[in-house]
Amino acid sequence: MSPIPRRLALILASAGIASCIGAWAADPTANATGDLSDLLPPPELAASSNSGSSAGGAAKGSAQGGVTEEIELEGMHAFGAKARHGGDAFGSFTETSSHFKYVAVPQISKDLFLRVGVEWDRFDFGTSNLHPNFGLPSTLESEALVLGADWKLSEQWLLRAEISPGFYGTSENLGMNSASVPVTVGGVYLQSPDLQWIVGMRIDPRSDYPVMPGAGVRWQFADQWTLDAVLPTPRIEYELNKKVEFFAGASVDGGTFRVNNGTGVGAGRPGLSSAMVSYTEVGMGGGVAWKFLPGFELDGSGGYLVYRDFDYFNSKADYKADPAPYIDLSVSAKF
Repeated sequence: MSPIPRRLALILASAGIASCIGAWAADPTANATGDLSDLLPPPELAASSNSGSSAGGAAKGSAQGGVTEEIELEGMHAFGAKARHGGDAFGSFTETSSHFKYVAVPQISKDLFLRVGVEWDRFDFGTSNLHPNFGLPSTLESEALVLGADWKLSEQWLLRAEISPGFYGTSENLGMNSASVPVTVGGVYLQSPDLQWIVGMRIDPRSDYPVMPGAGVRWQFADQWTLDAVLPTPRIEYELNKKVEFFAGASVDGGTFRVNNGTGVGAGRPGLSSAMVSYTEVGMGGGVAWKFLPGFELDGSGGYLVYRDFDYFNSKADYKADPAPYIDLSVSAKF
């Protein structure tokens, strides 16, 4: 994977260009949830944009002045794989990642919603079996606020602008030297209840590609089948019934972080001290989603992490990992 596609995958993963707009467009009154909601206006906006009927009016009226809450919890474990630098293996490592997000969405007017919340992500790498001269961090972590707004520009265009001020470093290095304020701007074009186009842009001044655009499409091409060609989880979905859905595809995760002061110094790699690293991982697999209560969804999946890269882009150092099997479990709620 060349550097530009790798950065594109990372930026889109961070931007979270949304896919669950398809569920809202298909059922305007539903309180649907999905994996990729970060650029997605709330269901009330989609309802008013896709329904001039009493159902759309009821959705708008019932939510006027209310507050919607969104919660995400996710954990992933990847089993042991060899780490490499310049083609040479330096031992093996494991990975465990965790994700939490809470956002409150108060309605300001029928076309405007605010978004206020917090988000936490952490990658833990089991590096005890690595060669001491290797440069992998033991953790990468971010703690950030979520501040933004959703706006219905027209009957077909829904827009979102969001900033994520916070700290992006390691568990030992969450301070001012790891502070950043990434910005996400995006929109959804509702061509029909079965077809939505998504565009967006991520701005992160610390990244080696500070500005990166992206696009995607969600298309329900048959009654039970949907093509969700949107990062960070492009996939094909089969709806068994209203509660159970199977899916297969890819997943992309990562971020840009500042590592600890002194990293690599004792191992003869002083250029890694307090350096910026862009971490990218790409998985391939499948799973099942279960809507066990209204507004609540439990997802279980597994597969292989086929690509992992630690790119110290300012220090000209790059570390990779062999493919490894993984398991993932997540729960999300919107109420």
